[in-house]
Amino acid sequence: MDKIFQDTKVYSQLVLDFKNVIKIFPVHLLASIILYFFVYPYKILPGLYLGGVRDSRDAEQLRLNGITHVISVHENPNSSHYQSQICEYLCIKASDEPDQNLSQYFSLTNEFIHSARLKGGNVLIHCLAGISRSVTIAIAYIMSVTTVTWKEGLKCVRAARLLAQPNQGFIKQLQDFEKTGKLRHERKRLNIKFTEYSGLMETDEEQVTRLIKRYNSLGPVKYLSVEDLLRVTQYNSFEERKPKFYESPKRKSKKSKESGIYAFT
Repeated sequence: MDKIFQDTKVYSQLVLDFKNVIKIFPVHLLASIILYFFVYPYKILPGLYLGGVRDSRDAEQLRLNGITHVISVHENPNSSHYQSQICEYLCIKASDEPDQNLSQYFSLTNEFIHSARLKGGNVLIHCLAGISRSVTIAIAYIMSVTTVTWKEGLKCVRAARLLAQPNQGFIKQLQDFEKTGKLRHERKRLNIKFTEYSGLMETDEEQVTRLIKRYNSLGPVKYLSVEDLLRVTQYNSFEERKPKFYESPKRKSKKSKESGIYAFT
């Protein structure tokens, strides 16, 4: 049995997430959903991937797919594990509860993702199941580097990972991020900080337009066929690439003054 499922707390949370999500799917899709839920990490934008904790612990998969940076968002990030890996990690300690403040980390995660992508890196964002916390971080980033709204950002993620479903508290935080002027300020801040940003923005705008179109073409979830689901999963699963070899740099752990954030470089 995979070590992750030997952790009772982690297993219980995965089961709870899964039970909540499958309520919106018909019975005939469950076999595909189980495969979809536990196996695949997904590409959202060039250089931006979304997955669960198992994906982050598969060193061979990370290496084969060129993952250079990982954002880990869950309650018990294990620093000793992260120090042993080949990627640069940003670890945020956060629960999947509606009252958990994730928006306080949006600027931090945006910079981490954007800096990596501009350097040609590939970023994997993960929580436990790749459904709520990691999805929220991904949506906030997509909103910040394109012109989409939070609803359109959710469509972009769902076009690649159909089970994406931030909890209600996180949705409210994304809504507030959009409506209070924080989003406008964040877009301006990123433009100033990353002067080489314009070329990537054009590419991202084109990609989110395609993702939204793809999501809308699927129709209501209740009418999705197994073929629809498999088409989405197969199209967006980790790309097979030739192995890339990395030297393992010496790792130093730095804990910021802001509680719950760890960076390993």
